[in-house]
Amino acid sequence: QEAIDFRDRVRRELGTLLSNEYIEYPENMPPWQVAIVLEVAEELELWTASTWGVFVGNCKEFAECTEESLQEIAFGDSLEFPELSQVHMKVLHLLVADMDYYSTTDEEGCVSVYNMGEFVREVRRILSSLAFGASHAFAAGLTEQQRELVCIIAAEFGLWVHGGCAGDPDAPLEVFNLAAFAAEVRDELSLLMQGEYKTFPADPTTQQRRVVHLIAAELNLEAHSHDEGEGGCVVTVGHLRDFKAEIMALLEALIPGESHTFDSDLTMLQRKMIHTLAAELALESRSEGEGSSRRVTVMRPHERTNGEDDCANGSLSGRRRRLEGAEGQAGGDGENGADGAAGFCAADSSAAGGRPPRIRGCGSCVSSPPLSPEHTTETMLSKLFDVYATGNHRGEKIFLRFPDLKKFAEDAKGMAPSLHKTFLKFEGVLEHTFDDTLQLQSDMGIHTTKGLTLPWFTVFVQKALTRLGMQVVSLLMGLLNGKT
Repeated sequence: QEAIDFRDRVRRELGTLLSNEYIEYPENMPPWQVAIVLEVAEELELWTASTWGVFVGNCKEFAECTEESLQEIAFGDSLEFPELSQVHMKVLHLLVADMDYYSTTDEEGCVSVYNMGEFVREVRRILSSLAFGASHAFAAGLTEQQRELVCIIAAEFGLWVHGGCAGDPDAPLEVFNLAAFAAEVRDELSLLMQGEYKTFPADPTTQQRRVVHLIAAELNLEAHSHDEGEGGCVVTVGHLRDFKAEIMALLEALIPGESHTFDSDLTMLQRKMIHTLAAELALESRSEGEGSSRRVTVMRPHERTNGEDDCANGSLSGRRRRLEGAEGQAGGDGENGADGAAGFCAADSSAAGGRPPRIRGCGSCVSSPPLSPEHTTETMLSKLFDVYATGNHRGEKIFLRFPDLKKFAEDAKGMAPSLHKTFLKFEGVLEHTFDDTLQLQSDMGIHTTKGLTLPWFTVFVQKALTRLGMQVVSLLMGLLNGKT
């Protein structure tokens, strides 16, 4: 009798539906009631969907026509449905859910439907499980629509996205579960006036510091992470656009052989910027002094004559130098991804921060066949670092002044017999270059007087050997062959 009474009630309710009217029955109905609703709706030629509860609407023609349109959306494409009524919008979203598509609605009520297959489910799975403070980097090469979908789904979960929702498909796209923190940082940095600084205390996590760097880069501000010892790692952001323009004009005006020493009242962030700009302009820079007496000197090397041997010249002139970018890193811990700023603390060194200007070797000076992957300069320097570096700083391997530098000097001397008579001078060049590189490493945010990290060891070796007129590749191969 209960089933008969329920059927009569449903028939009365559905029989009164006018065109484009609908009724929604709750999800918690028992199965026998769901079956009765569907049977009665079919008898009355009404459209139904049971994705969430049971939807019954007097809109069968619209639903069937819309379903045909959705089936025609090719994989990777989308289709827009503007100016829909409330019932039509509900029908569309139910069809989309049933077909495993994805839909969004803008402020004007226009619905966009995307056919992205498994991509949408995978993005939802990843972002729904993203722990607070964590991030996920998506692989480069996403289409514009895929990037847009990542941003839309991230917004649904209250997440912050770095990398832009449209544009260069090769640009990194990273999602952080730090939306509130990111909004607060953006508000604070947006208020910085010319010449003002904002220092974020040591409380933030590594991921939060990355967010500060990324937002600073978006706002065209300068950011620098530095270790305050027991005080932890802090991030300083400065509004230095005018200062940057002045320094760039000054450095560009230097003539060959001319140098400029900056006053000692510069901040750490300003000194870092000078080193960065000097590297971009292929100029030499060095820091001297300690504390309040620390100064930065930049020099434009002398121009070489056409017949001068680049490799035999001991200076860095003529060598193109560039800053190693942030890693489009869209994988792993993602800090390498695209943070837009060098100078992370040692704990952040896996992130592209604190990286030195990368000095390209003079491969064009020597006519030789291409090196195999295991014999590239970068690979060999990394292997050499593993061989000689015995120190440790905050869990990161470092190349010590004692005993690593002494052992390296003795082995390098053995690779170049002509240096035996001038070994003291040779050793002196290595020690001076080591100290110079150590100071530069400190200016760029890694504060340790013990030794050099891998990126700065690379700078040290290349600078020292070019000053000595030695070919980098041949010496590296000799040292590695001697060790193996």
